Amino acid sequence: MDSGASFHTTPFLELLSNYVPGKFGKVYLTNGKSLDIIRIGDINIRTSNENVWTLNNVRHIPTLKRNLISIGQLDDEGHYTTFRDRHWKVMKGNFVVVRGKKQESFYMIADEDMSEKGMKLMVLKGKIPTLKHVDVGPCKHCIFGKQNNYSTTKVLSFIALLVVD
Repeated sequence: MDSGASFHTTPFLELLSNYVPGKFGKVYLTNGKSLDIIRIGDINIRTSNENVWTLNNVRHIPTLKRNLISIGQLDDEGHYTTFRDRHWKVMKGNFVVVRGKKQESFYMIADEDMSEKGMKLMVLKGKIPTLKHVDVGPCKHCIFGKQNNYSTTKVLSFIALLVVD
């Protein structure tokens, strides 16, 4: 995540899909050096909970050192980003698109599960047409962390169910 980047960038061609080669200008670094933009495409980022977040119009700059996600470009696309207590999240409307944590001086995508509320909202808005009902029980990690409070049969009876028609 970069608040100073004008747009999303990557040095890795293998990450791009639907790309178009060409001469798309230059990026100027703070030291005055310029780097050529030679492709524009999309990147699909698979989060740890198996969601896919697509970044569009990513500039391919082979001589760049790392991937950058532009907060400004996200804002232009209708997303908003919050940073607090070493955590961040990108939202579009009421939906959390992706979240992460600060690791050293970089904001990285973290391992998070989608919330029941988020799933119900997606079902309500028809974003998952094959999913008709969401009924999520207590988190299995929470249950196993407190398993001394429950009998084994009670723990096993709490299962997250996604009913698909």
